[in-house]
Amino acid sequence: MKPLTTILLSVLFSAVAAGALVVVMDPAEVEGQVVQPPMESPDLEQFDRRLAAQEELLRDLSVKLELRAPKSSDSSRTEDLESVVRRVLAKERALAEAESVTTSAERFNVTRAHDQFLRLQQAGASDQEFAEFWNEIRTRGSLDELLTAFEEYALTNPNDIEAQIELGNAYLVRLEDATTGPEMGQWAMKADGAFDKALELDETNWEARFSKAVSLSFWPPIFGKQGEAISQFETLLQQQAKVAPDSDHAQTYIFLGNLYQQQGDPEKAMEIWAQGNAAFPESSALSKKLDAATEN
Repeated sequence: MKPLTTILLSVLFSAVAAGALVVVMDPAEVEGQVVQPPMESPDLEQFDRRLAAQEELLRDLSVKLELRAPKSSDSSRTEDLESVVRRVLAKERALAEAESVTTSAERFNVTRAHDQFLRLQQAGASDQEFAEFWNEIRTRGSLDELLTAFEEYALTNPNDIEAQIELGNAYLVRLEDATTGPEMGQWAMKADGAFDKALELDETNWEARFSKAVSLSFWPPIFGKQGEAISQFETLLQQQAKVAPDSDHAQTYIFLGNLYQQQGDPEKAMEIWAQGNAAFPESSALSKKLDAATEN
């Protein structure tokens, strides 16, 4: 299964094509993936047009009743009619707003959206499918709402490593919408804490350590997190040497070499990429890194 952090990096650090994955309707399973029909947004303009027509009708009725009223009647009859008109219009507006709120609530169900995320993950969804999922949530303005669901799920499943990793990755998605400055640091630290929680449960968990290392590598240099990121990647290389090779392991060499190059040590970067190329000769990304370093 692809490391989810790599999937999120495609959301955080590159342009995401607008998707059409809807996450709030009753899900239908098609070849192991969730497919949901799109829904139209609430049409308040239609409500306004209906209210305008109702208002015009009631005004005509008021005029007709006035013409039939005795000449000696006072203004109280007119005031009563106007009061009726106001009450009817107010009721129509209240009903329209209530209908709009109900429709909106039906369009986004946090629990259902979180469940859909889990199904996408279990099905081994592609980078594009995950990107579309998060883009749809962001477009709906429901990112904070869904983030709360991830937090609650991780809290109620404290021994579930995947739940902690998912929470950390969700924090990274939220970081993209944060304003530059302390707010970005807040979400980055939350993500790091979630990955630490996963590593407390299993310090050899590859995805948790890789996610932590990658997120640290993207901190601004002024905070000095790159050294910690290098340490995490070095630990990851040691752990990878003790288990069966996996194609995802090639990414450790890529990121670690990049960090050494950024730190002004191109020879060490080339050494790391060469080790990775020897272990994973099928990795075109590593081959390109090594070729470019050799040419320079």
